[in-house]
Amino acid sequence: MDLNPFVLGFFVVGGLGMIGFIIFLKVKMKVLSRAGHSGSVIGATRAQSSGCFLKIAGPMFTLMGIGVLVTGILNVVKGSESTSWPTARGEMITAEVQSRMETTESSRGTGSRRKRTTSTTRVFWAELKYSYSVEGASFEGEKVDFGMESRTSNRSGPDERVARYPVGEEVLVYYDPTDPSEAVLEPGVAGSAIAFPLIGAVLALIGLVMLFFLFRAKTEEE
Repeated sequence: MDLNPFVLGFFVVGGLGMIGFIIFLKVKMKVLSRAGHSGSVIGATRAQSSGCFLKIAGPMFTLMGIGVLVTGILNVVKGSESTSWPTARGEMITAEVQSRMETTESSRGTGSRRKRTTSTTRVFWAELKYSYSVEGASFEGEKVDFGMESRTSNRSGPDERVARYPVGEEVLVYYDPTDPSEAVLEPGVAGSAIAFPLIGAVLALIGLVMLFFLFRAKTEEE
């Protein structure tokens, strides 16, 4: 399967981010280790605060990453299996672009010079719903593929998806034979689906790196 630009970009950014994060932690732990052994109250307090942070953040990132990783892998497996699912004739009953305003906050600087800025952006996504029947039982589905839900500030993508599935159009629905209520219009593994387990792997790796440096700092203290 070919990697689309989104997945390729995630590999590059994620890899560079991990390298930078590991370098940051390594330098930070060296500084805190020296401060902890300097005998100063401030240095000891900073080392203790950093240790408490790693004790909380390490397990949290690890468990969160493992959860996202497992969920992502299961989603990829399900997408792969969907190519061999049986099909049923369905009909589009909803096809429209939805939007809402989302607010994000960012901060710059440190200490008294730290400034927070707030920005508001309108995001768009395609809301699709279709009906189909299997052996006389009626169902409704909303899943188009097994990729990540796409919400973007550029409306062109959602508009294109809605245009592909106009209301009233007949569609071919692929449904899970063990659970007919689960269905999809575009079977297979979407490129964006690969990003989900990758995100989980990065989060888990960050947590493990935190735990590693915490363990090493405790070993050096002993």
